[in-house]
Amino acid sequence: MMLNAIQAVPPTYPIRVKLEDIAQLTSPSVGQWLLGLIPVVIAVLGLWLSLYVYQKEKKDALALNEATRRLELFKTLVLDHIISGFHDSFSCLKTATDKLTDRDCDENHRDEVEIAVQSQLRDLNEEVLSLFRAIDSELFANLLAESDKCRDSIIESLADDTVALHVLENYKTNILTHINNARESMIRLIYEYKG
Repeated sequence: MMLNAIQAVPPTYPIRVKLEDIAQLTSPSVGQWLLGLIPVVIAVLGLWLSLYVYQKEKKDALALNEATRRLELFKTLVLDHIISGFHDSFSCLKTATDKLTDRDCDENHRDEVEIAVQSQLRDLNEEVLSLFRAIDSELFANLLAESDKCRDSIIESLADDTVALHVLENYKTNILTHINNARESMIRLIYEYKG
């Protein structure tokens, strides 16, 4: 019986919504909506910028570490092994060309000096400069170009029979200057290397 009594009560609705009440609700205007969106956009841009800066710094640090490693390898290789051989090669080259200052230097002596120059610069390339290939191929190519330029200039001067190389000024201008310029240029390239 009690069930019949509960069923007889009409249902009541606690929330009544009138259409007039809905009309009173206002939606934000476009300007207010954009003002509310600005802090979100700024936060997203700030996050993106932070991630970008982090990645850039990480990449730069890796590049710097690689450059530092290569520079340390370079210093070890150059200071411990190459520089003494480098200077010895140029001393031998100068000694070989000093024969040209003899007044009795004839065509045969010039040929001997040419062979000695070719041999000394080939040894410089193979025994000293080739080690730079392990460090940096561009540096090696630049050093090799300087060596070739020196060789070509000396051979060209030796081939010119009109130049009296036994005269000290001619020897200095046509032979010694090329040797000194090549040595100076190569040393500059070596010590300007940054990794």
